[in-house]
Amino acid sequence: MDPSKNKSESGKSIQRLVHQYEGSDEQLLKEVREKCYGKDQIEGYEGEYLGEENSNMDKPITREEVTEAVRAATKNTAAGADKIRNSLIRNLSDEAIDKLTSYLNTLWQEGKVPAEWKHAVVIMIPKPGKKLQIENLRPISLTSCLGKRYERVVTKRIQQHLENGRWYPDSMYGFRANLSTQDVLLQLKEEVLDTMRKAGENVVMALDIKGAFDNVSHAAIMEVLNNTNCVRKVHDYVKDFLTNRTATVGLGALKSDTFTTPCKGTPQGSVISPHSLVTPPAVECFPRCSIIHGTWPA
Repeated sequence: MDPSKNKSESGKSIQRLVHQYEGSDEQLLKEVREKCYGKDQIEGYEGEYLGEENSNMDKPITREEVTEAVRAATKNTAAGADKIRNSLIRNLSDEAIDKLTSYLNTLWQEGKVPAEWKHAVVIMIPKPGKKLQIENLRPISLTSCLGKRYERVVTKRIQQHLENGRWYPDSMYGFRANLSTQDVLLQLKEEVLDTMRKAGENVVMALDIKGAFDNVSHAAIMEVLNNTNCVRKVHDYVKDFLTNRTATVGLGALKSDTFTTPCKGTPQGSVISPHSLVTPPAVECFPRCSIIHGTWPA
């Protein structure tokens, strides 16, 4: 497939949608904004850290962690509003990495995330194979590439802590290192295909949570951080990361004014995924479900 051709076709489709819309540009952008963020204003999380302390998790950010995060930056990622691209970040000098490490440690101690790193430029692309209409547009959030380096440092610490503490259920494969779709397929073979009854019908049921990124509760994320003892600095970082976020929504050449986003969900494309935090307790609930007779969780 030719990525440039796909991008060109997507742009033409968006232009047709804008041209066909019967209302004003302002009404169109409002409708797109409500499609992305809804109409409701939800109160933000105001709680404090209630878990145990862990000096290893709270320790200052090291130069090695920052270097790893910088080297992991993918070259083809689109820049956020600050226009700083990963191609620039990947070529930072040793002196620049030292200064970045120092700056991140200042933020780490204060539990803060710069406002520029909490801003998303939301662009809309048509879903392939769907009718061209607002309901079938997919939002893509372009956020600061530099902010994502900070996200990666914190995310690596969280994931390592949850793995070491065995907070992840054995049946959870997503958002974990060295596990993939192949592992899920192997489990299906060994626990379902190899053991199923030969007579009668056998069904595999899969659940998809609609709008998970857009609607995950901030309180649920913070509750997991508390319950898994992810330490105060991680708690304060995630709390500030989720608070007072701003965005613009764009449709082709049209672009909205900056607005404050509702206190729910996280931007699609962010490194610090809510699913790595919210999924474990949800997965643990399934083995306790016995509503449907004759079923068992894999």
